[in-house]
Amino acid sequence: MRKTDGVPEGPTSITLEDELWAVTSGTGDERDRQIIMLRFGWNGKPPPRTLEAIGKLYGMTRQRVHQICARANAVQKAEAPLPVLDHVLARVEALAPLRVRDVENKLHASGLTRRIFPLTTIVDIARRFSRKPRFSIVRGKVRRTTDSPVA
Repeated sequence: MRKTDGVPEGPTSITLEDELWAVTSGTGDERDRQIIMLRFGWNGKPPPRTLEAIGKLYGMTRQRVHQICARANAVQKAEAPLPVLDHVLARVEALAPLRVRDVENKLHASGLTRRIFPLTTIVDIARRFSRKPRFSIVRGKVRRTTDSPVA
């Protein structure tokens, strides 16, 4: 693995989207997994969709979409091993201070994401899986938080 900014490039050839898809493996069939990915923005396509919008897309009620998405709560555990997500968070922290768009482009260019993945969605994903990002987004820039070690 090549190092840049003090953080190794990608740990594997698996992207964040691939890792999140794998996390949904116990939540139902492929359609259910796609619904969960859309609802929470785990596919990297902004914005995360509403229950109603997904229901229309798949021809089901928003209540049914809600039931499917409720299964995602079971997989969002602090002990869930998510090495790509952890690596993405470390990489973002190492890149700070930098504009959000530049960070998103660097994550994509390094192969950690398949597409330009919204950084706000990455922060939401991290929090859903009980990770505490050691950076914040302020006025379009990524900044390390005060408790982050300075590289």
